[in-house]
Amino acid sequence: MVEWNQTVQKMIDWLEAHLTSESLLGEMSRQVGYSPYYCSTLFHRVVGTTIKSYVAGRRLARAAYYISPKCSRAFSMPSWSTGAVM
Repeated sequence: MVEWNQTVQKMIDWLEAHLTSESLLGEMSRQVGYSPYYCSTLFHRVVGTTIKSYVAGRRLARAAYYISPKCSRAFSMPSWSTGAVM
């Protein structure tokens, strides 16, 4: 079980470093040293989600982080007394 956690942590570290890559599973499995099938099965068993869902969520979170300061004024509530955006 400890080996599983260490392997999955290596996978997560690799995924985080390569979120913008296209071919993740094949490259990651070569780096970790296991087959793509074993990597995806182990990842799902330990993390509770698929690699594809994990990567999609991380990409979405990263995008939200980068656009949030730029768009903060667009989502401001108007002042009811003056009608101005605060």
